[in-house]
Order: sequence, then structure tokens, then C-alpha cells
Amino acid sequence: MTKINVKKLIVLAMSASLFATVSIPNAIAVEEPRILLGLDSVNEVALTTTFHYSDGDETIDTFKVYRPLSAPTGTKLATSVADPRASNTGFDSRASTPRFILEKVVGDETPLLYRAVDEAHDLGSRSGKGGTGYFGTDFKVDVTFQRGATPLRTLHYDGCVVYDYYPYTEFDAEETYNQKTKFVYIDAFTFECRGITYENPVYNQILADKQKPPYAQ
Repeated sequence: MTKINVKKLIVLAMSASLFATVSIPNAIAVEEPRILLGLDSVNEVALTTTFHYSDGDETIDTFKVYRPLSAPTGTKLATSVADPRASNTGFDSRASTPRFILEKVVGDETPLLYRAVDEAHDLGSRSGKGGTGYFGTDFKVDVTFQRGATPLRTLHYDGCVVYDYYPYTEFDAEETYNQKTKFVYIDAFTFECRGITYENPVYNQILADKQKPPYAQ
């Protein structure tokens, strides 16, 4: 019969228990800068937008068209940048309502934005004032122009709602029907906001670099 070393078993059991209860802390995750290149745009500048809702954020990198449509308060929505109402208020926030258009190809990367569209449409329809206007829970939107990992310019919109939305088709007439080009289905969103502020990331970085101690540069 094999003789069992009771003391040795106790020591081994205690050691196993110690290792089982000691946990190694997780490594601190370092967030890598997002690298965006607009390979289909001049200077490879990319457009990225982040929507801040009450229950979460949604970052969208697929918008290709951004158009500001600030119009005098109390007037009808300007329909394009060529519309005189889109540019005759300057920087007077008291006389203008920030509005802008974003367009992209229809896709599955914007579920929260689609939800905001549906909510605004439903509330607008029930109001008896039509399907467009200042309806729904407001949110914030950051519109950033970025090259690589460097943000170049950011516009922060506050108190926004979906003013209008419509999908439409882009095509080249007979060229598309002859299958030389493709049909493109576009999401067009118009937003109305209560305010806008501008951020100059490149200049902010210059100031931050000047404030660094010599040994940190």
C-alpha cells in the first residue's frame, strides 16, 4: 500500500488555492487613432460623422456629401448651396438656423440614424404638420474632415433633429441602362440644429506642442 504524505498534500492544495485566487490585471487598452483616407477625394481628405444620441453613439464613415444650408430663422429650408437663403446670414446665430445635408449610399451601417428618421417622421405625421420639421428627440452631430489619423476641421452641431429624409437613385441615363455604369441608391438626410461650434484640431495641436516641456518633445 502506498504511503501518502499528508503534509505534502496540504501544502500543494494551499498552493493551488493561492494561484486560483490571484488574478492578473488586464492590460490597459490603448485606443489606436482611426486612420481615414478619402482615396476618391482631393488631398485624400475623408468625411467622418459621429451622432451622439441619448442611448449611444454612432460613427459613420460612408457619407460622401456634406452641404451646409443655414437659412434665416423663420424662412423655408434652403434646398441647395446655390439658394440665396443658404448663405445670407453670415455668422449671426440669432438670425440663422444651422441646417445641413449628408448623403451616402444606402447601407446597413446607420441603424440608429434610421431610427431617428422613423421617429421624426412618425411624430411629424401625427402632428398634422406633415412629415418634416422639428420633431423627435434631439441629438448632437460631429462632422469631421480628416486625412489619415489627423483631423483637419470639425463642426459640432447641437440640438439636432432629422428635418427631412429621402432615398433616391443616381444614374447616367442610357449609360446605366446599357450597363456601362451602375445605378446608385442614395440616402439623403437633412438636419436642423439649434447651434454650431467650430474646432480647429491642427491649431490646437500646435498650441499643445508649444506647451510641452522640452524633454517631452
